[in-house]
Amino acid sequence: MTNKQQCREDTEDSSRTVAALVMLAFVVLLAGCTVTYEADIASDGSIDQLSVEIDMGEELYQSAQAQAQQEGYDSVGQYLFDGEGNNEIDESAWDSVEISDDGESTVGYTAEGGTADGLENVTITVDEEASEVTYVDTEGVETDTGSASADFGEVQWEYTVNMPGEVTDTNGNADGASVTWTSDEHENVTELRVTSEQTGDSDGSGPGFGLLTGLVGLAVVLGLGVARRTRR
Repeated sequence: MTNKQQCREDTEDSSRTVAALVMLAFVVLLAGCTVTYEADIASDGSIDQLSVEIDMGEELYQSAQAQAQQEGYDSVGQYLFDGEGNNEIDESAWDSVEISDDGESTVGYTAEGGTADGLENVTITVDEEASEVTYVDTEGVETDTGSASADFGEVQWEYTVNMPGEVTDTNGNADGASVTWTSDEHENVTELRVTSEQTGDSDGSGPGFGLLTGLVGLAVVLGLGVARRTRR
């Protein structure tokens, strides 16, 4: 074996070792990240309240904080939910929106009085004849990004929808008028759906937020940012 061949093999071994260490750091970061989504649906198909919370742990939060400051935002919450991108909140579509940020590890927002403007992936339909309300998130929470550099499976998530009446059909875990999907049990579910009894007498429709995958993906991106710094 020539010195050049030996050098090339040593370099390849070193690169594999560094890559393994970077991925280990990335997995450790995401293992402490949880995303919680909860929506309250009215009998007319509108959204009374939507709340999203991301607990990203201190290290991932600090990474997001550095990026937020670099982009000119005052807080991580503002950076994630009030900036441009897939997670931006269209405040005109809601009666009120409140962004929260504890300054340590957790950010979130609560939106009340939802409308159909600017929202996608989730539809809510009302069947007056059957007295049923159906909520469908066609995006679900996709855990396979198609890339070896990111795995949504490392992020823990919980997605809850509180319907106006008793749940009659769902692919999640029903408890009375509520249904929940979790990363532990529904990792590869590609569509979240639930139908419930309609307790009111008004009609209408309105979408929710099909953004949980975007939020989980955002956590992955932030985690990769920290991993890159670890690699350096």
